[in-house]
This record gives sequence, structure tokens and C-alpha cells, in this order.
Amino acid sequence: MKVSKLPVSRRNDVESLRNVARSYTEQSVTCDARPASKSAVAAAPLAITGTPQELRKAAAKALQQRDFNTAAALLKQVVEKQPDSSEAWDDLGRAYAALNNHTEAIAAYRKQVEVNPFHKRAYDDLAFELERAGKLDDALAAYSKQLENVPVDDTARKGHALLLAQLGRKEALPELENAASSTPDDAEIELALARAYAGAGNKDKSASILTSVIGSAAPPANGDLFAAALGENINPDETLRNAKKIVDAIGEQFDSGAYDQNSSEAATAMYFLALGWARIGWAKEVKGERLEAMRYLDSAWKLSQSGAVANRLARIYEKGADTARATQLLQWAVAAGGADVEDSKARLAKLNAGHKGAGSAPGPVLLEQLSTVKLPGLSRKSGRADFLLVFDGSDKPERAEFQEGDAELISAEQAVMDATYPVAFPDYSSVKIVRTASVSCSASGCTATLKPLDLTRISPLLQVAAN
Repeated sequence: MKVSKLPVSRRNDVESLRNVARSYTEQSVTCDARPASKSAVAAAPLAITGTPQELRKAAAKALQQRDFNTAAALLKQVVEKQPDSSEAWDDLGRAYAALNNHTEAIAAYRKQVEVNPFHKRAYDDLAFELERAGKLDDALAAYSKQLENVPVDDTARKGHALLLAQLGRKEALPELENAASSTPDDAEIELALARAYAGAGNKDKSASILTSVIGSAAPPANGDLFAAALGENINPDETLRNAKKIVDAIGEQFDSGAYDQNSSEAATAMYFLALGWARIGWAKEVKGERLEAMRYLDSAWKLSQSGAVANRLARIYEKGADTARATQLLQWAVAAGGADVEDSKARLAKLNAGHKGAGSAPGPVLLEQLSTVKLPGLSRKSGRADFLLVFDGSDKPERAEFQEGDAELISAEQAVMDATYPVAFPDYSSVKIVRTASVSCSASGCTATLKPLDLTRISPLLQVAAN
């Protein structure tokens, strides 16, 4: 191209380059072209324009790639041009929800139901975000509206029933019964129903449900369900049957996509998954199936970090004369605490008889170290952020989603996915593991630490004994 054909503003640049090139006998001109980071893209003003249909198509691609900042920016343009598009409002709500922007998500979903109150999941989406924002009465009303529109919506029925129970409403019991009937073996519904029966004075029904779900007729006063479920006198066949039903039900929920839009429900399921695996493992140990027992208990320990699970696993290794491994597990059991901590201390002291300090707890730092991995593919000097990780039969996540934290770490998703985590599956099934990892970078490098399981939704359900 001739210089005369260039824009006037760029001609001086070309002349400068030509002069430099002629000034040296040897030189090379290089450039380093790299894709913009997600944080740079998120911070840059979006330049995409087009018809609403073109913008929707680009937004759908951004949602599929989980680039929620871009999706939100595109969809804002769509709803400005097509304010009567309920699908666009729905997608905008999804984008904001994924960004943990509950205020904007609620606003988008309210517009969605205003435009089309009979959208297939209109009030489900709104109810869930209202619930996350702590607006429980509004969430209850939204679930009720969804059930008016779609009486067979199991998601709405479950959310409605659990909220009624949480708010202490008298109509909670029949609604929980309906929810349990439409979604069999859902551990969260079953525990809420057991609590409702106990509150209504029906102790027998409550005990029957609790035995099936947690392996004990009543939750222990100390709240350690794992210790209560892994007793010495369990019926192994009954335990296997009941625990497998819970685990299979969780797998079916993953198959149906029920956990895709509700990360808090998936997090709750992880607690029951760990409990189910632990019960299966202990039942197999009682039946003499030691190798399978170790596999299930190891998976349960890595997921739950329950002191009771580490205690039971240590007993198996001790029987197998693997004193070193048993000692290590008992140290972890003591650090994790729980109802069996004194038993773990006693066993540890016996294994380490004569050693000074035997049986003392190594401290909570030990448990954090067990859950921490290095991220060699990430080179940053500072920053902290949380990522949602989804594992599917592997110790490497199939998906990593930025949740919150320093925007500069949005681009770390691939490095987070490339790491290997302390995660194990005892068998092949539809079950997935969902964890939150805290990524932290300093001058010495970057690490990801799996956070303990979130018991926010479970804790109220463990108060059955107090009713």
C-alpha cells in the first residue's frame, strides 16, 4: 500500500518506521500478539452492535462460554431495543445471577414475569434470587405463583415447601409430604419432613425417615451426623440400601440438570453425598468388603473432612497393620474434631505409645494444607478470588467458574482447571462433585484451597431433636 493511500493521521508513523529501518544494517521487528484476558475484556467497553437478533445470538454464545460480563452487556442492549422480550430478560437475569449481582438479577426477572408471567420457569428464577437475597416472604410468593402456572414443577414445589418449613408455617407439613412424594429420596426434603413430623408430635414417622436418611433415629445433640451414622451396630444391608437410594437420587438430579441453576442446592447435596458414601463404606467394612470400604470412606473423607470418617478409615488401616497410615488418619481426625475426637486421641496415643505429645491435635492448618494445591500455570504476584469447581469422575475439574474476588483473576479459570485436587470418586455414576475453591496469589506463587462444605441450608434441618 502506498503511503499516500493511508489516513493522514498514520502517515507519520509509517515514515518513522521507514527511517528506523534504513538506519541499521541488521534489525528485526517483532510483535507479540496475545488474546486479551477476560479481565481486560470485562473492563473494556463493549463495541458489539447489531440487530436484537444478532445481539441475542452473540449473548447466547457468551452465556455458553460462561462469559457473563459480555453476556450481560449484550443483553442490556437487547432489552433496550426489545423490552418485550421475556427470553432476553430471562437470559439477562441468568447473567447477573452468575455474577452474584442479585439486585440486578431480581430486577431482570421481575421484568421477565411482567412481560410473560407464564414463562416456563419465570417465577422459579425470581424466587431463587429472592431467596439468595434473604427476601424469604417474597420468594415464597414467587414459588406459589410458579406452582399456579405449572403445578407439576418439582423445583418450585421443593423450594416452596422448604421455605414454609424454614418460616415455621403450619401448612409446611402437607407441602413437604407432597414434595417428598414428587421427588423421592431427596435428603433435604426428607430431613425437613422429619423435623415437621417431630414438631407435630409424630415421633415414629420422624424416626423412620431419619433412620433412612442419616442412619440414626434422631440427630445427635452435637450435630455430628457422620458419627451417629457410622455406629458399631448398624444393619449393613439396610444401610447400603438406604444410602444408595440417597446417592442415586443425587445422581438423577445431576442428570436432570436440576443443580445447574442452583449452586446452593448442589452444595447442600455434597453434604448428603459425603454422608451416603461414608455409610456405604462403613456398611461394606462391616460386611468384610474391605477394599470397597476403603474406597468409599476415602472419597467421603476427602469431600467432608469429617473426623468420624477419618476415624473409621484409620481403624481399617490399623486392622491391616498399616500403622503409619492409621496414625496419619487419626491425626487428621483429631484436627477435624467432632463427636469421636476423644476416641481418635485415645487410638492415636495407643499407636504412638511412648512418644511425647502423642494424641495432641495438629491444628486446623493441617486440614487446610490437605485441601490446598499449587497452580503452576498461574503467574501473578497478588490477588484472591473464589471459583466454583465441578468434577465429573476425575480429580481435575471439568468446569471452573469465577464467583467473586479480584477481577484480574477472572482469566485464571484455565489454570484452575489444569490443577489436580484432593477429590475422589468411589465408583462410576452420574454423581458430580461441586466445590468452591479460594484462589490466592502472592510473590511465592498461586494456590487453590477447597473450602469446607457449606452447611447453611442444612443446619436448620438438624434441629429435629430440639422439637
